[in-house]
Amino acid sequence: GDVRASEVYHLLESYSGPAILVTWVATDSPGVREHLSRYWQVYRHVKPALTGEDLKGMGYSPGPIFGRVLNALRDARLDGTITIRQQEEEVAREMLQGE
Repeated sequence: GDVRASEVYHLLESYSGPAILVTWVATDSPGVREHLSRYWQVYRHVKPALTGEDLKGMGYSPGPIFGRVLNALRDARLDGTITIRQQEEEVAREMLQGE
């Protein structure tokens, strides 16, 4: 089936630019090349609209949960399930509710 953008991001985020380039050159698979190109040109630049400062401004105390929330928001942006800041705020509130 289709691979989500967030899955490609997580597979490639720890690799250096040269490693990604070498893989792009070495592969015979057009699909792999496409994923590598999209990661390098688009996915690695995607960030949530909200920041840790925004979460603090919403009244939440900083902690490891902030990283999990911001990562989840980035993944949702990558996958197109969140497109506007208001949606990010709603998801962040849900995730931070019990903290």
